[in-house]
Amino acid sequence: MTFSTSLRYFPKPLADTASRGDKSQIVVGKDLYDVITQNGFQVQTDKVRLRTKDRRQEVTGITTNVHPNVKRKFVNQIRAMLHAWSVYGLDAAEQHFWEKHDNKRRRPGASRPSFKQVVKGKIEFLGMIRGDSDPVFQKMLRELHRLAPYLVKESRMIREEFSVLVMTEGPTDPKHLKKALERLQVKGLFTSLNIEFENHQRSKSGSGDLKAFCEQTSKEPHARPTVAIFDRDEPRILAEVTKLNEPFKDWGNSVFSFAIPIPAHRQDTPEVCIEFYYKDEEIKRVTQQGRRLFLNNEFDSQSGRHLAEDLNCGDRNKYRSKQLSIVDSDVFNDRHENVALPKNDFSDFVLNDSPGFHDFDFAEFGKIFDVISSLVEN
Repeated sequence: MTFSTSLRYFPKPLADTASRGDKSQIVVGKDLYDVITQNGFQVQTDKVRLRTKDRRQEVTGITTNVHPNVKRKFVNQIRAMLHAWSVYGLDAAEQHFWEKHDNKRRRPGASRPSFKQVVKGKIEFLGMIRGDSDPVFQKMLRELHRLAPYLVKESRMIREEFSVLVMTEGPTDPKHLKKALERLQVKGLFTSLNIEFENHQRSKSGSGDLKAFCEQTSKEPHARPTVAIFDRDEPRILAEVTKLNEPFKDWGNSVFSFAIPIPAHRQDTPEVCIEFYYKDEEIKRVTQQGRRLFLNNEFDSQSGRHLAEDLNCGDRNKYRSKQLSIVDSDVFNDRHENVALPKNDFSDFVLNDSPGFHDFDFAEFGKIFDVISSLVEN
């Protein structure tokens, strides 16, 4: 018997606490206990559980916190079975499974199902719980079809043009990510990661709009993962788009979100946006027209006067902020010319390998693609 409620406190007629020496224990509430026993049943006290939304909630082995899901161990087992079948062959994989992993009790004389049918059954169960459009289910279904085409109808396999759709807060982020992935793949990294980056035709941008997008989009199933990537320069929103001690937040229906990991060279200033994945000397690269990005700590926090050059910052909110940030406008020289480079122009220079912007170090961006890779395999 499973009971669920949206009330702040679980109803005591259903579940309560009882003292057991110096400890407390969850017990069936009196009203529910009376109903059970009056109908000739007994309560197995060692199986009484109470789980809040912050803990793993399971019903018959299925996780039910946000949406129906199976344990990661179950997914990993299927992946291992498919791998063994592919690498060592069907007979060896089957023998290893029966010897090491089959611990089911069967009635005397009952025959074991074939290894192929066990694999198929586990994959079908995953699809039943997560839905046919789940990317992990589809990936395993395609692998099963490759190994044993007669076990899978091709009509069940969803054709995928892109493995991941990536959404970002603003229009410059995809340019940096696209160039970073291109450079890393040239080095042989993340070569199997196929990403479509958002073209930013949404009417609004920013963290609030992206969070609302996650909430709305997760209400419908999707054939491929949709990943929302957030900056770290707005601490107030991080708790809503990340999950404590997890690399990403699962909104359900193949919608995920995470905040960009902190680059190694920004550990002292963790509230970063995507531009801070570059080193300071890269951020400050000067265009042929003499314009560049600035850091707010280059200016006096009271006057806005540049600490080393004959420049003034006109954005008081930027130069007075204690949080490290990018200044891409309102920096004037002694001729009243704005010498700040807009973020959008900076991203274009990086994307197009413009002179002076063609040799950036993209190694730290690998941390972002590590997270994307992990959720695709989840």
